[in-house]
Amino acid sequence: MKSKTFGIIGGGSWGLGFGIHLSKRYNVKIYEINSERVREVQKERTLKNFLPGVYIPSTIVYSDDLPLVLNEIDYMVLAIPTQFLRRGLSKIVSDRGRNFYAGVKAVVNLAKGIEVDSLLLPTQIISEFIPSSVIALSGPSISLEVVNGIPTAVVLAGENELLVEELQKLISFDNVRVYASSDTIGVELGGALKNIIAIASGIIDGMGLGANTKGALLTRGLAEIVRLGMKMGGERETFYGLSGIGDMITTATSIKSRNYTVGFNLGKGKSLKEILKKMVMVAEGVETTRAVHKLSLKNNIEMPIIDSMYKILFENSPVKDEITNLLSRPLKREVL
Repeated sequence: MKSKTFGIIGGGSWGLGFGIHLSKRYNVKIYEINSERVREVQKERTLKNFLPGVYIPSTIVYSDDLPLVLNEIDYMVLAIPTQFLRRGLSKIVSDRGRNFYAGVKAVVNLAKGIEVDSLLLPTQIISEFIPSSVIALSGPSISLEVVNGIPTAVVLAGENELLVEELQKLISFDNVRVYASSDTIGVELGGALKNIIAIASGIIDGMGLGANTKGALLTRGLAEIVRLGMKMGGERETFYGLSGIGDMITTATSIKSRNYTVGFNLGKGKSLKEILKKMVMVAEGVETTRAVHKLSLKNNIEMPIIDSMYKILFENSPVKDEITNLLSRPLKREVL
């Protein structure tokens, strides 16, 4: 009998992939609001549009019954996209009451984004509903690679160091290695902002531009991430770690990345509306671009790449015009 139980809210690609990893050692229950996906998993033990070719172990409970999933769990994992996180937590409170997390030792967030209206990070949103023991997990972790046994390293961040270390030991096994951090803001910002750079990277490849362009984007994109991240209270070192440059490199170079895919199709000349309409998974970087653009203006921080991405995504500015604008900016010394 497996001793510990994880309850995961959100049964999409990463929520399910993380659950499959955990199920090798622990009891796992996953709540998914989409009843069609639930029927597919319960009948076929696959979720082909999210994890193609992956068998979902029969030991995993995958259900649209929220009380069933939340009952008698040791740890809660939230795998709800950032822009829907508040709504999802409000639904849980409505169904289960404000004390829905009673008995849960910790809540782990998997989302990577910034709420557009409030400009809050996921753990900050969660803390409005759950007052303590909220931990962020981030880093280069493409779900399909994790479940296929590809070596993966991620980072857990939270104020309760003992709890972070406890979860670090629980999650680190087989192909997954977990590092610990106390810089929750930095870890979450790195995970959110790299998605914007991943969209830009996809645009570069979609347009057939070269390695020179990609190298410049990643380097100067990281500079912008560090600039905003430190202003918001993150530690510089964090952005040069797994949740910063590590996640950015992975997401900006992998065809399995949904944000890269959005950018690639933009580079091929497709409209954002057309691209998003065909996607079954959420590309968090799109709305994160809107949020970060607001943050840059609010904090008076120069972020030319983010500004150009905002214009491309939301003001229909031609990509070639934005590249020209970036290249023609006043010359300056390189500062990272």
